[in-house]
Amino acid sequence: MAKNLRGIGLNIHTVELELGDATLVSDQHVTVATDGSHDIQGRFGTYAWISDDGRFRAGLVQGATNSLISELTAIFEAIRASKKDRITLLTDSRLSLGLLRILLDQQEAPATAREVRIARQILAAVDGKHVTLRWVKAHVGYTMNEAADTLAHAELVARRTNPDTDAYKTVKPELLRRGQKLANGIRRTRSEFALVA
Repeated sequence: MAKNLRGIGLNIHTVELELGDATLVSDQHVTVATDGSHDIQGRFGTYAWISDDGRFRAGLVQGATNSLISELTAIFEAIRASKKDRITLLTDSRLSLGLLRILLDQQEAPATAREVRIARQILAAVDGKHVTLRWVKAHVGYTMNEAADTLAHAELVARRTNPDTDAYKTVKPELLRRGQKLANGIRRTRSEFALVA
């Protein structure tokens, strides 16, 4: 079903969506980058988000049959976890933004029931917040996007082993150390954020 979504003509260079209360005035702003990965055998996926205030999270998406489910989960978890009122969320998933746009326009979504359910959870999670979702091109050096990608991939590699084995328990602390190192290294530079605006 997600293949149909790819055909909706998202052939633009930058996609931006405004969700929630655009009139919200608050000095509590955060920028968050998200990413998702999925196991090629379709058993599971992983998600990650990292914010410019040093917070991050990576986790499992059970039964994720495609990357869109993992990408949507990353966006949802980032919004849900944010303690700030205004969020600028960077994603390299045009499909996620396309699905959210379709749902905002109250059109029938060419997506699976699970994809639509997660997208609706995202729309519900913005209640009381103002969220700007921005598409950024993947793997071209945006620090925060690369950090989220690294975390999602590290979580995927760790999850490929049995999570109950000692090997997984050994890898998990390293994943957390890597995430903290990435979070500590993020600096909000005007030049990087000017490129995504």
